[in-house]
Amino acid sequence: MVSTRINKLEHRCAQLKARIEAVQARDRERQRREDTRRKILAGAVVLRLAKEQEGFGRWLKMRLGERLMRADERKLFDLRPTEEKSEG
Repeated sequence: MVSTRINKLEHRCAQLKARIEAVQARDRERQRREDTRRKILAGAVVLRLAKEQEGFGRWLKMRLGERLMRADERKLFDLRPTEEKSEG
């Protein structure tokens, strides 16, 4: 009798833990989507300003050139490929 009750409570506890984990996973996914959306919107504003304000455009391109190293990323902003450093 007691072990049956304990088993039922343990089963209920496991169900509640699973529900909590599912809610937490949905919340993490929502936060990730919101963060991605913020980055897209902020990037759109920055790129618009870069087109409209020549000085800002030059500054942005210079900063991107300093930080973007992957060829596919550099190509998106019409940056020259980085120089490969030779060992020796």
